[in-house]
This record gives sequence, C-alpha cells and structure tokens, in this order.
Amino acid sequence: MAPMPTFRSRWSITPDAPGERRAVSAAGKAKRKWLAALLICSVAGICYAGDVKVDTASPLDEGATFASPGGVRVATFTGAGFEIRESATSKVSVVHSLPPVFQAVWMQDSRTLLTLEHVAGGTCAVCFHLGDHGDWVRIPTAPPLGPYQSYIVKRWTFDKSGMRITYATRSRREAVLTTSEVSFDLDPQSGAVTHLTSVKTGEEPLR
Repeated sequence: MAPMPTFRSRWSITPDAPGERRAVSAAGKAKRKWLAALLICSVAGICYAGDVKVDTASPLDEGATFASPGGVRVATFTGAGFEIRESATSKVSVVHSLPPVFQAVWMQDSRTLLTLEHVAGGTCAVCFHLGDHGDWVRIPTAPPLGPYQSYIVKRWTFDKSGMRITYATRSRREAVLTTSEVSFDLDPQSGAVTHLTSVKTGEEPLR
C-alpha cells in the first residue's frame, strides 16, 4: 500500500521525518495570541459588570490592589487615595479620596474606577475616570434632589456604557422625616446624570 501523502497548510509544516521541528508562520502565532487575548478580556469583563454588592463591612487596607479587566491597569490604595499604574508603560497616576474608603470596583472599560467613600452619616459613590487627554478626573455622585440629612449607597449596577446608582436617603422638612430611594444613571465620560427617579419609602413625624 502506498504511504499516505503529507498535507501542508499555509499556517504550518507537518513533520515528514522524526526529529523535524514544526514550523509555524508568524501570522499564525499572532492570530493565536490575538484570540487568546480576546478570550481573556471577554472572561475578565464578566466579572466587572452586573449588580455588584455594596460592601461597607470594613475600610480598605493600605496597599490593597485592584486590577482592571485584562490587567490593563492596577489601582493600589495608599490610605489617602489610589496610585493607578499602567501595565504597559508602568506610568503611575495619583488620585485623591476622602477616607475611609470601603470599596473599589473597575468598570469594563478599564478607564473608570468606582469607589465607595465615607461621608457624615453615610456613604457616597465617587468615580475616577481617565479622560481623553490622559488625566484622571474625580466625579462625586451625591444623590440629586436634596438637601438630605443623610444618605448611603444602597445598590450599584454596571455595564459597558455606564452605571446605575441607588441611594437610600433621609431628609427633614419642617417636622417630618422622609426616607426615599433615589436612583440615576451616570455616564462617567461626560458626568451626565439621566433617568433620575425618587421613590418615597417612609415618613415619620418628628417630635
């Protein structure tokens, strides 16, 4: 019986003899690396979207690190803010918080770090967004429609285009204490607030 013929593709050369090394074209290697990177970014992105539990159990420890999807950037808490290091160039940018800080979460775009800061009587969501000119911008997101006696971040939800934040608020007007849930969408690139809603959850007369 005649031996089976050896077929060669444009991507590789199949060994014809023992000891012959397999040669792969540069284009093939690049293609596989690109596909692997795409898979890693896709899987990592799943972890940085959706409804993220708000955690205020304890403040962040100095030195705590937070890697963005795909490891594009790494934020390290300094006690007074964050050092954000670019993985590709090792460039470090410094942003300032109002500690204590309880939580830090990257959005899918790796350009927005959402943090949870302490304020008198509650908590506030604060974004740090990398602008088009390479500067990090601090965006506080206190609930609109105030003034409020106090407020806390109750829920935050992320997707690739922005976030939705819900606050539980307490306001005092005349002799009545009113509690409400205030929700809104935030575009970190423009700072625009849209789809604002306020739902009263309780009312109590003050003595």
